[in-house]
Amino acid sequence: MSDTISINITIADRTYPIKVKANEQILIKEAERLINDKLYQFQMQFTGQEKLDYLAMSALMNVVEVMKINEEGTAVNEQVNKKLSEAELLVSEGLRKP
Repeated sequence: MSDTISINITIADRTYPIKVKANEQILIKEAERLINDKLYQFQMQFTGQEKLDYLAMSALMNVVEVMKINEEGTAVNEQVNKKLSEAELLVSEGLRKP
């Protein structure tokens, strides 16, 4: 991994040194910000819990969001495939006509 760089990320007041691809640094930093924002939201909503509880809820909510996006993408792909099949059928029928 020659194009890796070392960076520090902080999640829930803990710092982690990690190596990432240079072209992914901005993405990693944005993920760090989103995680900490979600933790803060849970801390404000459910006071008095341990940080691990906030991390667990944040992880759960993030996975649910990813699953929703994947489902939406699958539905869109199915619609596109259906429309392509319909278009292919119309083209085939058009080519058969003398």
